[in-house]
Amino acid sequence: MRFAKPRRRQFQDVIINATGGFKAEIAYATALGLVYKVPVYYIHEKFQEIVVLPPSPFGWDSTLIAWNREFFDWIDAEPRPTGGGKGQSIGTGATKLEVLLEDTPDGHTMLSPLGQIYLEAFRGELEQAQSVPIYFGPKARQAWERLEPAQREKYRRVLQNLRLPNRAANSELKSGGGDALGYPKGHVDERVFYAEKDGALYVFALTRHGPEYDRMCREGFSWRDHKPEDFTPWEG
Repeated sequence: MRFAKPRRRQFQDVIINATGGFKAEIAYATALGLVYKVPVYYIHEKFQEIVVLPPSPFGWDSTLIAWNREFFDWIDAEPRPTGGGKGQSIGTGATKLEVLLEDTPDGHTMLSPLGQIYLEAFRGELEQAQSVPIYFGPKARQAWERLEPAQREKYRRVLQNLRLPNRAANSELKSGGGDALGYPKGHVDERVFYAEKDGALYVFALTRHGPEYDRMCREGFSWRDHKPEDFTPWEG
C-alpha cells in the first residue's frame, strides 16, 4: 500500500478491489482498508452486486508496534532463523506478536501478511505524525541537554511515539492535578509530562520511572507556572 500515500498527496481517491479472492484474502483486504482508512469493494458471487465496505469509523491501535519498533525493523529486514532467540528484545504484548509472524518451511521466521500490513500502516502513520510540533519547557530542555547520546535516542523514540494519534490512550492524568499528562503508561522507563494545546504538544519534563517520576506525579505541572515564551521548539 505504499502507492496510497503519493496518490493521496495528489488528492486522488484510493480504493481496494477484493473481487476474485478467497474469503481469507477478502479478510486481509478488509484489514488493509481498516488500517489505511480505504474503502474495500468486491462483487458478491451470488448476486453479482458490488459490495462496499466503507472505511471503519474506528481507528486501530499501533501501540504494539510502536513499543517494539526495533524488533519489527529487524524481522522485516530479512527472514530470521526460527528459535534460538530472535536477536532482539520484545517488550509489551510479546505474546500478541504471534499473529504477526509466520514460520517458513526452511526454518525461518518472518512477518506474516497481516504483520506486513500493520507495519507498513504504522510507518505511514508515524511519518505523518512527525509534523506535529513539540515544544520543550525549561525543565525538559535542561534534561534533554544533559542526556548522553544513547539516552537521548531512547527519549527521541518516546517523543516520536507521543506524536501518534493514540497518545491519549497511552497517557494518564497524574494525581498531582495540573495540566500535564504522564506518557507513556507502563511501557518503558523513559517518561514525559506533556499537555496538548492548539494542535501542538508542550513537554514540561523528561524523567524516568522511579522516585523522581513519583514526585512529579504528586506535584503536577500547570500552565499558570509557565509563560508561552518559556517553551522552545524541539527539533528532534
